[in-house]
Amino acid sequence: REEYLAEALQIHKNLTTDTFSPSGLGYNDICDRVSPELPCDVSNILMIFGYDTSTMRTMADAGIIYSTLNDLETVQNLPMSIYLGGIERDADTDLIVGAKILRLVYAMSASNTTHPERPEILKEVNELEDTLQDKFYWDFNADSSRLANIRMITTKSVDDEIGRLIKVDSVLFVASIFATVFILCCT
Repeated sequence: REEYLAEALQIHKNLTTDTFSPSGLGYNDICDRVSPELPCDVSNILMIFGYDTSTMRTMADAGIIYSTLNDLETVQNLPMSIYLGGIERDADTDLIVGAKILRLVYAMSASNTTHPERPEILKEVNELEDTLQDKFYWDFNADSSRLANIRMITTKSVDDEIGRLIKVDSVLFVASIFATVFILCCT
């Protein structure tokens, strides 16, 4: 639906243009790039609109959004499952007629910033990642006027979860050793 795409375009604009940290860093300062001269590694279908809301609305009014997506998939052999989830297809033509999920992927890495020669910004980059996660996950989903929900998956959040599990597992492992020793000694 047009409203969802407009919202996604606004999220993209906010994410790629705002600064979020006290040091003035923004997404473009910590995004992954193949090289510093190239744009950030962003993967989503908003590119077909040139990240422009008026272009999207023009394409929606002309009824060509789905035909453009189908052309990308059939002519350019670009699987839309990379960008869309819950894809609904026409039973006769197998063409896309709808989707339930729009994936917006924004690659970030503290080790590949636009200032790779400046390791002193690592702390700011990590703080910025946390701020981005708060702003674009918790704050966004708390706004009841939003049409969509954001589910954010980051390598940082996966690393944090793995670290937490290791800590818990270590405590359980040590406790089980003590319990085993206690049982062996007392029996």
